[in-house]
Amino acid sequence: MTMLRVLWNSFFIQAACSFEKMQSIVFAYAISPALKRIYNEKVEFLFALKRHMEFFNTHPYMAAPIIGAAIRLEEDIKNGKRTPEDVSLFKRNLMGPYGAIGDAFFWGSLKPMASVFCVALFLLSKNPLAAAAFIAIYNIPHLWMRTAGLYAGYRMGEDAAFYIKSLDIPEWGRRIRYVIICFLGAAIAVCWQGNKLLYGLGGIGGDAVSAVGIFAVIMFFSYLMRKGFSASMLVYSIFVLCIVYNYMLPY
Repeated sequence: MTMLRVLWNSFFIQAACSFEKMQSIVFAYAISPALKRIYNEKVEFLFALKRHMEFFNTHPYMAAPIIGAAIRLEEDIKNGKRTPEDVSLFKRNLMGPYGAIGDAFFWGSLKPMASVFCVALFLLSKNPLAAAAFIAIYNIPHLWMRTAGLYAGYRMGEDAAFYIKSLDIPEWGRRIRYVIICFLGAAIAVCWQGNKLLYGLGGIGGDAVSAVGIFAVIMFFSYLMRKGFSASMLVYSIFVLCIVYNYMLPY
């Protein structure tokens, strides 16, 4: 029950950021149910809570394994196996790398992929419920990281860093960015088929011309990503160009 309360509290990790200590207030709030269980004496509990008020800032979803591991380290501190400096050092060492990993995967890869898939599905089905695809694609990995990450962190303690490493999240992010290209190609194909100016080009050979054009666009997207272009910026730029083209140019 205590871990469920910690899990619930962790969803508010960005609810009370400050310029001085960033997410520290809600980190302490998230871990407080576990600290109350570990430290029976009020003075001990307050000292433990105070050390988690130090500066902390990472990706909100990647905070879960750090919180779980911090609880295990606090148990070791209570049993005399660790010192308070160990948990502080652990948090400082992981919050930066975890922040970079989370930003690149969840916001730089997963969110653009879910957005493009949702748009492509809507163009194909014309069903407003296609928006539910975004909710599912994005939130299933997000909720899994919050939940599984918290319990893995608690189970493994300081070795939780090896758990995140075993997931190979940066490699999954790289693969997802190429999936984005495929979904963009599908969306462009649907738009191309419905465009009287581009599609056909005289009737004969229209399908071949469309296929070559879409293939060229996909290859161009791949080239831009290899050169370091952000998947998010690429997706938003294409959407803006499509809107401008469809509403400002005659058919």
